[in-house]
Amino acid sequence: KKVAVIHCKAGKGRTGLVVAAHLLHSGKYATSRESLHHFGFARTHNAKGVTIPSQQRWVAMYEQYLILKAAGQSLPSPPRQMSLERMQLCGGVPRFDEIVITCGTNEWSSKNWGANWTEKSREGIATKSIAIVPSEDIELMKDIHIAFNKRGKVSGKKKRVFGCWLNMQFLNDDGKFKLSGQELDGIARKMRQQ
Repeated sequence: KKVAVIHCKAGKGRTGLVVAAHLLHSGKYATSRESLHHFGFARTHNAKGVTIPSQQRWVAMYEQYLILKAAGQSLPSPPRQMSLERMQLCGGVPRFDEIVITCGTNEWSSKNWGANWTEKSREGIATKSIAIVPSEDIELMKDIHIAFNKRGKVSGKKKRVFGCWLNMQFLNDDGKFKLSGQELDGIARKMRQQ
């Protein structure tokens, strides 16, 4: 009577996110770190359950939400008009051809930003820092996904090289966020393998 069956493609990432959030919600564990560790230990042989940084971040945000709720507070509402002004990429990120930003049903592609950003992205991101300034208004609310894609030379198919999921309600008051390579989906895995 008290069994829940939860599954996803491999039964680790998305499943682990839901199970870890439930462990927090039910009070079994007080921190996202503890709940993620328990899931990893119980689910896998190497204790590496949820390894995707955005999924780990989501469990940590749920922990923050529960702390606010217990204190009788609620999440701060994001500003009515929050827009992406600039992205700064520092050395060490893989090459990419396109940036796709998704927020709800809205999607913006760097294909519409002109040639300026494209030339910069091909100059060699591995060695220097570049600024990317979208040439269109990108309105951000609540959950957003930023994907850095590259098209295959032979197939021409778009493949995500790295990216991240964020929630605007958990940003700092100044509306800025900074993620290291360890916090980006796709790059973090490559760093662990080296």
